[in-house]
Amino acid sequence: MTPNRTLIAVASYLIVLLAMTGCKDGHTPPGEIPYDKERAKVHLISLKRADRYKDDYGTTKLEVRKRCDTSFFDKNFDLPMAEMFNRDAIALLLNQKGADGIRVYFGKDSLGQVRLVLLPVDKSGKDIRQVLLDYRSVTQKAAAQTDGFDDEGGGQAVELGQRCPTICN
Repeated sequence: MTPNRTLIAVASYLIVLLAMTGCKDGHTPPGEIPYDKERAKVHLISLKRADRYKDDYGTTKLEVRKRCDTSFFDKNFDLPMAEMFNRDAIALLLNQKGADGIRVYFGKDSLGQVRLVLLPVDKSGKDIRQVLLDYRSVTQKAAAQTDGFDDEGGGQAVELGQRCPTICN
């Protein structure tokens, strides 16, 4: 092979390799999930505003409790300050085929606790309603720690977040 042909072959190989690895205008550090800054920024608010929202919610929650029969409120509409979900649960949702975001629903469990229910959504905003994780792909210990693998049919959603209070800072 002539030097020119070798150079062309190497250059072609490098171009194909770069195309296959998806050239980016930066790199994602190890352990970070890649994201589009332009799409993310439309959801940002200042921490001052976030704290104000949280404080106003807490104040309103207390005011509603004062005005309502607290036994009814506690039994039928126990509002948390927050719920926390781990990184893996969020990644599971975003890794669903066609997922473009997450929708958070408010729900109420059998104890009257208001819970957050998360579903992946596609680019058109339609819920992706399917089995998120095949129970056969996790350990028996993990499967025993959740009721998410029950056989009610129709797929799965993410829930069972850690409620605040009591698990929060």
